[in-house]
Amino acid sequence: MKLSNLHSKKSILSLRTLVTLALSLFNVFLSTGVMAIENEASLNLSPTLCIAIHQGQQCYVDIKIGWKSTQHGQYCLFSSQQAKALKCWKQVTQGTYAQEIVAKSNVKFMLRHNGSDVVLRSKVLEVAWVYKKNTRARSSWRMF
Repeated sequence: MKLSNLHSKKSILSLRTLVTLALSLFNVFLSTGVMAIENEASLNLSPTLCIAIHQGQQCYVDIKIGWKSTQHGQYCLFSSQQAKALKCWKQVTQGTYAQEIVAKSNVKFMLRHNGSDVVLRSKVLEVAWVYKKNTRARSSWRMF
């Protein structure tokens, strides 16, 4: 009877050890295996600021966008100014885009997989101004 109790205690300890080992391996898989599956992408925007003279006026700037990914794929660059993609690439891991932008408000650029709404990375072109909009009406003539 004592021998069978000893044998069952060893079985329980072996089972605990096996479960602990399995959970440890599962955690290692989650921390390394899944990360390798995820697409690591980067997006660079230059410049990140567009300056207008007066508040509410349009600003004009030549932007350059570069992106890189860890996986080959079909990627598209989108802007908050329009629904259509600015440019798409096929079976590549990096790309560049350059264009003059005209904006009155901030413009968000997004890198997505072609045919997907999931944003991989995004950057914002901020619009700023030198002079704040004058809320007081200007008269057409001045005395002094």
